[in-house]
Amino acid sequence: MKRGSLKVIFSFPIFLALLFLSFNFSYANFQDQDSIIITAVGDINLGGKVGKIIAQRGVNYPWEKVRHLFSLSDINFGNLECSISNRGKPLKGKKYTFRGNPQFLKGLSQAGINFLSLANNHTQDYGRIAFLDTMESLKKEKIIYAGAGKNNKEAYSLKIIEVKKERIGFLAYSGILPPGWEATAKKPGIASAKNISSIIGSIKQARGQVNYLIVSLHWGKENSPAPLSSQRKLAKLIIDAGALIVLGHHPHVIQGFERYKRGLIVYSLGNFIFSPGSSKGRYSAILQLKLCSGELKEIKVFPIYIKDAQPQLMKDKKGNSWLVEIQKRSLKLRTNFKLFYKEIFLLHTIPSLKTSNSKISLLPL
Repeated sequence: MKRGSLKVIFSFPIFLALLFLSFNFSYANFQDQDSIIITAVGDINLGGKVGKIIAQRGVNYPWEKVRHLFSLSDINFGNLECSISNRGKPLKGKKYTFRGNPQFLKGLSQAGINFLSLANNHTQDYGRIAFLDTMESLKKEKIIYAGAGKNNKEAYSLKIIEVKKERIGFLAYSGILPPGWEATAKKPGIASAKNISSIIGSIKQARGQVNYLIVSLHWGKENSPAPLSSQRKLAKLIIDAGALIVLGHHPHVIQGFERYKRGLIVYSLGNFIFSPGSSKGRYSAILQLKLCSGELKEIKVFPIYIKDAQPQLMKDKKGNSWLVEIQKRSLKLRTNFKLFYKEIFLLHTIPSLKTSNSKISLLPL
């Protein structure tokens, strides 16, 4: 990769001056002693076809070609899209049900995955007993989870990880909610995204307890490359309430990224450890975030293609082509990328002067 001094142009509304920022780009610059690195991925499903492949090829197989990216991070986050248990029965009338062997979690922990959202429409696919097993299995592997619990207090609770004396908080909710899945005072379940005022209240309360707040949402329309207008409205309310980052799942495809004020909205991270039902579901991404001094300082996006349940980094023209598509989807959300050296995409964005010290890189390796 060619390195050197790059000039990034940040575009703002007419009547505002252009702002230029020069910096030296290298992967080493992404890491420093004071920064916190978070890597985020999309849906992780250890059941169905993926489970059969893991049983044949081993628990580490899905992670073999990308694990080096997780080793560089302090927090590695994903959406667990299945139950983890050897018990339970598939729910009657549900078209797709997924359950993974608890032994398969070794692959996640060994790859460095240490935080998961369970707020989605598949963690209770095999009933309450398998759902409870899922949470217990994650605890045994020392993988923290959010958005689920034995009761509503636990399901809606703020989960905090301390890194380098900084507190990173996570809240997780699902807008895709099969009947009876929401946690109550007397029943285990997941956190619902239906009560917007409650979500905003929780975010405002949580913001004072952490240095950085991240909200995970399971929402949107499957196989759509763009978010719904209702999602954009909710995401901005969440940022306004005090969250720094919104991480979305459920559509099974990558949607555009939106820079809003000081925050970042990722409407859908697509699939990751998955056996997609369509060819477009095989194109995904790995997102890396650099946090420092209370702000989101830098973002990197690595193009991914999923083959035989194994995510792989895309290279050369294929990687560039996929990044251009992500660029187009983000441009529709008023967040633009500019290509340098035919290898590196860097953000120049419209919404606010306050975002001018951050940068986004989309990297084919």
